[in-house]
Amino acid sequence: MSSSLRRGLVSAAAVATACGAALTLAAPAQAAPIGAAQCGAKDLNVTARYNDAGMGKAYWRVEFASNGATCTLQGTPTDLLFADAKGRALNLAQETGAPEAGEAVTVAPGEPAHVLVRTRLEGERLPATKLLLTLPNSEDRVETAWPEAIAGPVGVTEVRTGE
Repeated sequence: MSSSLRRGLVSAAAVATACGAALTLAAPAQAAPIGAAQCGAKDLNVTARYNDAGMGKAYWRVEFASNGATCTLQGTPTDLLFADAKGRALNLAQETGAPEAGEAVTVAPGEPAHVLVRTRLEGERLPATKLLLTLPNSEDRVETAWPEAIAGPVGVTEVRTGE
């Protein structure tokens, strides 16, 4: 092999390596976990029930069960809205602060995920009968029956699995 051909091949290999590195650096980061698709409203059955109380707060478990699909949820639901029996929005203060990102969780048949909604035990309780919220990292809204009157301010955890 001639020296000029060898130099040309070495130069071509160096350029290819540099271009490959540049492409690797320019690749966009993955916003969602690789695997199951992000859950949407059509993928989930949502229910709410009383969970526990402690330290002056009541905790309600809002569960996201699969409609048969396997999908992921990650983060904290937003835009919580409680309504009365006539569908009127209740004016409940929301806890402030940035929503937690949390780990991505998989929702599958028989493997639900949930959030905990925090409320005060004391104070004026409003007659909530429905909860509407926006799923994390989504514009999809879901709703569920709400089992009891509720007092604000209201806070919510990131989506999680287990008890």
